[in-house]
Amino acid sequence: MRVLMVNKFLYARAGAETQMLRLGAALERVGVEVAYFGTADRRNETPPDRSYTFACPQNEHCRSLRDRFIALANLFTGRGGQNVFLRALREFRPDVVHTHNVYHQIGCALLPIARDRGIPLVMTVHDYKIICPTYNLHDGNSPCFACRHRRFWHAPLKNCHHFGRTASALLAAESFWNELNRFYLRGVDRFVVPSRYIARLLADSGIPSRRILVLHNAVDTHGWRPASGPGGYFLYAGRLAAEKGIGVLLEAFRSLPGVPLKIAGTGPLQDEVSRAAVSCPWIEYLGHVSHEDVRRLLSDCRAVILPSVWAENCPMILLEAFACGRPAIASQIGGIPELFEYPQTIPPGLLVPPGRAELLAEAVRTLWQSPGLVEELGHAARCAAEKRFALDRYVQEILALYGRLCASCRSRPDCSSAVGLTHASSAFSDSSNRTAAAMSRFWRSGSCGISRSMVSGPV
Repeated sequence: MRVLMVNKFLYARAGAETQMLRLGAALERVGVEVAYFGTADRRNETPPDRSYTFACPQNEHCRSLRDRFIALANLFTGRGGQNVFLRALREFRPDVVHTHNVYHQIGCALLPIARDRGIPLVMTVHDYKIICPTYNLHDGNSPCFACRHRRFWHAPLKNCHHFGRTASALLAAESFWNELNRFYLRGVDRFVVPSRYIARLLADSGIPSRRILVLHNAVDTHGWRPASGPGGYFLYAGRLAAEKGIGVLLEAFRSLPGVPLKIAGTGPLQDEVSRAAVSCPWIEYLGHVSHEDVRRLLSDCRAVILPSVWAENCPMILLEAFACGRPAIASQIGGIPELFEYPQTIPPGLLVPPGRAELLAEAVRTLWQSPGLVEELGHAARCAAEKRFALDRYVQEILALYGRLCASCRSRPDCSSAVGLTHASSAFSDSSNRTAAAMSRFWRSGSCGISRSMVSGPV
């Protein structure tokens, strides 16, 4: 089986890219041929001989009029990468195209191209872009659902984007354009979503439920060794922005003298974090740290804190903490509570209401004063990682989805009439055999069985 992974960035820029790269590597380990399509960047981590890239000015660096025009054209037409994408389809001959974040730099106009040529397309929905022009259902001050049901004009009215009202208006126009041209409904066979929370929102916005598959993000538990001991500090690792609850975090720890907190990351509020570290010696600001350093920090911490005030989907930092055997203190919002559902007797951490600094401080104090409880929660966290969020299980479910789509696409009338690629008539004649072979190799690798309880929604 051949799979073309599509994402605007091909390096570990954020959680979506990290998940995409890990999935690609895991698929390769079980015999799937994987190629990548995205923007050219010296930081790209994908194999050069299997990467199809095109030059694209990054939105935050568009200074010249020419760069701004190119970025605007990509936003609405996807013209910048269309020829390279067609070349990838022609040369690599994928059985499935699996897209991730394609907004802005690649453009949603490319989504129908593969499906029109008889190639099924899967889209992993990492955020709320389909229903919120600025991605995060947050207007900068509080959770916001004003743009649901295609009411995208609220974005510029509320000036939601941090670049200002003009950027908010452009993003709203992009969302209107995508809906007007029905790029999602015309181009995507299955939407893979990392939480039941976003599945409900997408269904409410008009995406057919039968096209939605809930599959939580995954972590490679084999690559994480469970930590020992209760740990000596609390850890926040992520973007330093208002919607991440940084203000709530700092307020909580100002009332906890002597309880150490390490903060890793960068963002708009990094100056505020730096000042807090100066006035509160028990708060340490580490700035940007590598992923290897994050692994070390997770291993030595008492618990990870995620005080978000926006509806996070399925944060990778929580899954990595669980894999490391560390509990979490997180906000009860969005898809986060789904990660704390547990088949064992105790959860993998503590949930607190978003925006409540006093309750966050109480939860921190509880774990700081109860090392025995930390050990129990940490053990439950590791069990959750192994039983619910293991990458092996995720790969098995993705392979099964690919196989079903390839089989159904062969019998779809519009597939048999697809033209424009020389392999369109033959790509699927052996797709079932390729899928079966990949699944066989996966089973021989010793992976555990899949529990249907980890997914929901008809496929």
